Amino acid sequence: FWTYTCINCLRTLPYLEAWDRRYRGDGLVIVGVHSPEFPFERDAGNVEAAIEREGIRYPVAQDNKLATWDAWGNQYWPAEYLIDARGHVREVHFGEGNYDETEQAIRTLLAERHERDRGEHEVGRVAGVEQVVDENRDRGERKRRPEDPPCHARERIGAVRGERR
Repeated sequence: FWTYTCINCLRTLPYLEAWDRRYRGDGLVIVGVHSPEFPFERDAGNVEAAIEREGIRYPVAQDNKLATWDAWGNQYWPAEYLIDARGHVREVHFGEGNYDETEQAIRTLLAERHERDRGEHEVGRVAGVEQVVDENRDRGERKRRPEDPPCHARERIGAVRGERR
């Protein structure tokens, strides 16, 4: 989440752009969500000019009514959410800084994705088929694993579109 007049947001852009260049080929997808603070930041021409001026190559969604902002429960500019290949939010950072840690988290998530993809291909499994079930296997209920993050991106994205969770 960012807005083009926020100095803290502008200071994070070189890092986002570098990560996009460096890791896009490995599967990293960056989506900027421009969430305006002031009325003039809602103007699409102003946002387009800022994207061009800053050399942003990744897609940017314009969130003029802050629907995405609200769906994510976001409160800060800038905010970065790292989401794994299964749609789980794995890392969150607000504000500037923490760049080395964020890049390491990106590398870790990409390595996990590639390892999972390789393993699923080798044994012929389909992603998302596995379930962790409780002792009563007859019921087949999925049990939350301790390593599962508390938030699921697809649920939040569905909320933005007005879908039920």
